[in-house]
Amino acid sequence: MSLQNTEYKGKLFEKAMLISLIEWLNLGKKWLAGTNMRTLLRAGNDDTFSIDQPISSYQNENVQFVEEETVRLDEHNEMLNQGDTNVTLRHLQREYSEEELYFRLHHGRIQKLSRVADIEKTVCINPKSKCVQGVLRGVIVKLLKGRLVNYALSRG
Repeated sequence: MSLQNTEYKGKLFEKAMLISLIEWLNLGKKWLAGTNMRTLLRAGNDDTFSIDQPISSYQNENVQFVEEETVRLDEHNEMLNQGDTNVTLRHLQREYSEEELYFRLHHGRIQKLSRVADIEKTVCINPKSKCVQGVLRGVIVKLLKGRLVNYALSRG
């Protein structure tokens, strides 16, 4: 196969992406073992559906795949996880019309968020990875008695 073949390049990229993802998942399991810390993972809007199964299969007490779930973080806080996006010019797998997103989120306010935004009493954080540039971003949050005390955007 030639790298001029678009389909071949796509499959090669996806294979490399999955290998890298599995390496990160293995590191996460190793580093978090025996701690009380959790890593909650969800798909990004530009991720293919092929990542869902590998992440799901790596779940344990420290690593959880939370796509399309609302997760209780503690007795005061919960987190809604949705990796879908509105329709873009890139034709991503996780794209939906505004109406479909409304239905999927069961939420009346769909917003394009960059970084951090406050929506009424809800803090929304979107670390915005840059897949094409190979930049994986996340967020570390510190919660105390029902309040967001601090957060840090991470980059890898």
